[in-house]
Amino acid sequence: MCFISKKLKTDNFETETNRIFIFVNKKNIKIDAVKNSIKNISVFDILGRQIYQKNEIRSSKFSIENLPSQNQILLIKVTLDDGSITTQKIIF
Repeated sequence: MCFISKKLKTDNFETETNRIFIFVNKKNIKIDAVKNSIKNISVFDILGRQIYQKNEIRSSKFSIENLPSQNQILLIKVTLDDGSITTQKIIF
């Protein structure tokens, strides 16, 4: 038997700099990348069809307006300027 003395710890899975908030407010989808700049946004329905795309945004906040709301699950894919990609689900 071998005993190794190591401290138990957890790594930060998501740092504060890469945190992205996506929420629905008054029939609009709001995206806030806190400290980063958003490069591209794509929205897909649950069947994988792309229903919205915006490129070269270059801002940390963005709002998707005039997207028809059908009480469905949407996948929001956000690409930041640093190359990191995040995909989140929302009901819209």
